[in-house]
Amino acid sequence: MVPTRNSSLVIGRLRFALGMNRTIAAIFGEAGVGKTFLIRVLMEEFKEANWLVGYLPNPCADAKDILELYRPDAARTLPAKARGMSELRNFLSEQAEIGQPVLLAVDDVQASRNTDFLELIRTLMNIEVHGKKPMSVLLGGQPSMALRLESASRMD
Repeated sequence: MVPTRNSSLVIGRLRFALGMNRTIAAIFGEAGVGKTFLIRVLMEEFKEANWLVGYLPNPCADAKDILELYRPDAARTLPAKARGMSELRNFLSEQAEIGQPVLLAVDDVQASRNTDFLELIRTLMNIEVHGKKPMSVLLGGQPSMALRLESASRMD
C-alpha cells in the first residue's frame, strides 16, 4: 500500500494523540482499507523514536501475553493470570520511572468476543505513574467494534 494524503493526515493525528497524551487511539474502517498498514507505519515511527513497541495481531491476549511482548528474550515460566497483571503494572511503572515510552498496538480488535480483553485495556489505561499514563494504546478494527465501544460507554 502506498501512503496517500489522507493516510498521512490520519498518521499525523494518531502520532500526536499517542505521543503527547499517552492515551488510547483507534482506527476503525471496513476490511481492506489500510488499517493494518497505518498501524505498522506508526509502530515503525515509534520504534525509530526509541519507544518500546508491542504488537498483537488480534485481541486474544491477557496481561502476561502483553508483558512478554516487551520481554521476548526472557526465558521464564509465565506467571499466573493475577500475577501477570501485577508484573505488567510493575513493568510499566519501571519504564515510566526511566522515561521509556511504551506503545501497545492491537489489530483486528473486533475479534474480541468477550469483554475480558477490553477490560484489560481499560485497566491498563487507568494506571498512572506520577500522574501520567505509562502506556499508549493503538487499536485497529472494523466499524462493528466502534459501535460496541460506543454502546458500552453509554452503559457506564
